[in-house]
Amino acid sequence: MNNNENHPNRPVDDFCPFAEKQNPACFCVNLNSQKIRLASQYCLADYQDCPHYPAMKALYQAAPQAADDAV
Repeated sequence: MNNNENHPNRPVDDFCPFAEKQNPACFCVNLNSQKIRLASQYCLADYQDCPHYPAMKALYQAAPQAADDAV
């Protein structure tokens, strides 16, 4: 659940832990006007609701270094 839904001007508390991995599946990688809504929805406080989050979590928990090398 988004912690900011009642306070749209409040800073975001959470950020997806996989955003800095630069995985091509992530909405925040190669951000363009078509991905802004998806990135703001899924790469911030609601990252656990992202359709890519379960796969990213499994990928980076299973073999963190190998996952980084695959990107």
